[in-house]
Amino acid sequence: MKKSLLFTIIIVTTLLLISCGEKTPSQNDMASSSLIESIESILSVDSISYVSNYEQILTTEDDTITTLTTSEFKRINEPFVIWNKVQNTESHTNEQTKETSIESYQERTVNGLALFYRGSDTEWTKSTMDDPTQVNQYIAQSKAFVKACYFLLNTNSDSFKLIENQDGLLKFSGNISQFSVIEAYKKFFREFYIDGGLIEGDKELSNKDELLKEITSGEIYELMGGIPSLAFSEKPTPIIIWVNKENNEISKAEINKIDVTQAILNKQFEGANNKVPQVEKSILTYDVREINTIYKIPMPQ
Repeated sequence: MKKSLLFTIIIVTTLLLISCGEKTPSQNDMASSSLIESIESILSVDSISYVSNYEQILTTEDDTITTLTTSEFKRINEPFVIWNKVQNTESHTNEQTKETSIESYQERTVNGLALFYRGSDTEWTKSTMDDPTQVNQYIAQSKAFVKACYFLLNTNSDSFKLIENQDGLLKFSGNISQFSVIEAYKKFFREFYIDGGLIEGDKELSNKDELLKEITSGEIYELMGGIPSLAFSEKPTPIIIWVNKENNEISKAEINKIDVTQAILNKQFEGANNKVPQVEKSILTYDVREINTIYKIPMPQ
């Protein structure tokens, strides 16, 4: 009898301890789950529409240069179609503002890749990429950009912290490390640049320091833009992302590139007599409009 009672007490005590150990998911746990799910959803994007805005302010001894670039972007993976319109405004202290605009359209056809371009107040100009290898490489690289975005956010997911929960959006603050950018460059971009003749080097180059030197040499213009450019800063690049609580998809992202832009300018002005401009602001934002709801992008006439 005593053994039976003791056994019952042990069972009850164990169940109570287990019960005490079980916790209802906290707000932070649920938010972290939404963040991870939103990052994973990047890989399932078949079509997307977004607007990006880049604002940069540079100061010199006698001028302030403000640049505003707005890009509207639509894309479908299958069949492969991209439409993009970029409007750029550059203003200087006490000088007239300069505005430019360019629109492009790319579509895979039976003959290859149809390319359309036009500037402000001009007619469409058409060209064709008909080499199957080049077409496949171009499309693969375009898709690799999405994979690189996923890789960077997933690799740095531990750095993100919930800073706001409001109006159906979860706002997270984090950063992108220099090392993860170098890895993304090696995995998703470098081979394409080598095949395109932009880089002459060993395809198997894997040493981190050598890859960093290649990116930040300042000799390859293409590496001073886009994802590879984030490696110019030794400091982690701050990023904020907004996640829609209803569907757990990223609805907005903001990247603070002030350290990146300053490092690039330092490299460009290296050895020059002119003083390096000071970067006062360098913010890139993406506002997502549609995901997986675009089924056709009309070809320009």
